[in-house]
Amino acid sequence: MRLPRPPDTRNPRRIPLMAYPISIQPSCDIDLAVALRVEFQELMSGPIPAEIRPSFLEANRAHFEAGFREGSVVLLLALVDDSLAGCAMLQEQRMIPNLSVPSGRTGMVLNVMVREAFRRQGVGQALMRAIEEEGGRRGLDRLDLKASELGRPLYQKLGWGDSRWGTPMEIYRAERPLATSPSGGDERSGD
Repeated sequence: MRLPRPPDTRNPRRIPLMAYPISIQPSCDIDLAVALRVEFQELMSGPIPAEIRPSFLEANRAHFEAGFREGSVVLLLALVDDSLAGCAMLQEQRMIPNLSVPSGRTGMVLNVMVREAFRRQGVGQALMRAIEEEGGRRGLDRLDLKASELGRPLYQKLGWGDSRWGTPMEIYRAERPLATSPSGGDERSGD
């Protein structure tokens, strides 16, 4: 039996996801990735100024083209029925290996976004679990993120903690060592 479509997502009413399973799917659609990046940036910072919009779009397009081609960027989409409920990105990064990142491979979690009609319904949690699983599959030692205060309770609920490297006051920086990372490394090592 097919579930009925949820209400129009432009309506900020909460959609009870208990009736609508969340599907997490990867995407390599460059146009969609750029559009979601713009949506996220404008949600966080307001409209992109007209004078920089063309270069911003082109720089993002080039980034996603290279990242998808190299496999260093992952875009995950959260779908509820046929509606795009949210997204998250993982950018694989390399650094000089140290005791807490012995492989030198980490991931930056970016653009975790849940559209308003789907918030507080488990979509963000499903996206973050999928990102953590992807990081584990890739053998990354650690995942890092910077988040607004809006996202902070979710990350704390999922076991993310304050970064030991310090942070600007308006940004919450968190990290989560993955299972592949040895425990008890030198807390001061890192970049």
